[in-house]
Amino acid sequence: MKLKQGDRILADISKVTSSTVLADADQWSNVSEIRVNPEVATTVLSPGRELIVDVDRIDGEEAITSQVRGAYSRQHNPGDIIKATAADHIKYHLCEGVTAEEKNIDRLLLTDARPGDVVEAQIEKLRNGLAVATVVSVRNPGIREGDRVEAQTSRGTRKAQTVNGRFEVEIDRFAHVQTVVQARIQNIGSTIEAEITQFGELPTVGDEISAVTAPGTSEVRDSRSGYQIDVGEDQPVKAAVEVEITSIDDEEIRGKLVDVGALPKEGNHVQATVKEGEQMGKVVDASYEVQLDHESLSSGEVTIELTTVSGEIRSGTVRSYRDTIPEKDEQIQAYVRKSKQTANPVKYNCTVNLRGDIPKSGEAIVEITEISDNVYGAVVDYEADSDDVDVVGSKNDLLTGTM
Repeated sequence: MKLKQGDRILADISKVTSSTVLADADQWSNVSEIRVNPEVATTVLSPGRELIVDVDRIDGEEAITSQVRGAYSRQHNPGDIIKATAADHIKYHLCEGVTAEEKNIDRLLLTDARPGDVVEAQIEKLRNGLAVATVVSVRNPGIREGDRVEAQTSRGTRKAQTVNGRFEVEIDRFAHVQTVVQARIQNIGSTIEAEITQFGELPTVGDEISAVTAPGTSEVRDSRSGYQIDVGEDQPVKAAVEVEITSIDDEEIRGKLVDVGALPKEGNHVQATVKEGEQMGKVVDASYEVQLDHESLSSGEVTIELTTVSGEIRSGTVRSYRDTIPEKDEQIQAYVRKSKQTANPVKYNCTVNLRGDIPKSGEAIVEITEISDNVYGAVVDYEADSDDVDVVGSKNDLLTGTM
């Protein structure tokens, strides 16, 4: 600990002669001798006596001091023992201190303390509201090497704040996201060093994560925490994919696609929404459309196999309909429209083209006979009490209100 001009300290008289009064200087690193001006002494000076002095000046390795006259008893003075809590870590075993016994102390520095320590400390020196005190006893210890702590990382740094106590620690890896991790204190020196033991949402080599591509770049963004991963190849559209992290450093996270999701690649099967009678499907988990080789047999969600991908050209074939058309040979309930020679299933969102005899319109049982470019079927039987009323009718019926 260094002694500076203006410091107020507790001096322990070690030697007294007719012309010289010296005090113990062992605790101060920059002086080898403390001289007390006997001309302004207000008490009898003798070896072993303690008195409060102000440092008038520093001459080389000698401190020239004078006794403080009538120190105000309601204020803190060097030598006082105070209770305090070690707060922010400054360096090594030096911490900011917090005390309820403020009086003439605006700022307190505690030596030989660790963050979180509840201590009794002796004031060594005072200067302009700054007090420096040395810990004489630890009533309740704070953090120590080997302790496990929970801390929240600071994105884009190697720093984290402990959840309890709010002490800053330096973690052993770069934090690409803000998350809560578990860490073990390794060293308390110029910084508090900690090793992460549980990574929270920090990306780790080998992780497989859900991500979204950014069109025109090789970057994909983690769907949950938002960090970016370079997959090494520009992607043409925005789509949901699965990525395995292959390497991490302070600058970049790199990975590879393990599931291309809905990316437009030949042979890939994608989910899309379609409308009956149209030849275009909109891919569900991506921002592009697919030209179909046939008109859709129903409206709803389908599985499309991509057969051609070339630049902006993407075409494909519907491989399955998701519960929107019946199976071949299935008998279904439907409403038959004699005038159109079609039937509208009760459970399915498609149109059945009828073949064979169609005696009338009404509710009927229809058997599916073929699924190709259209859905084909035949009337098996009509429901009881079914009238011969075509609810579609004609345009004139609708206009004249006869329906």
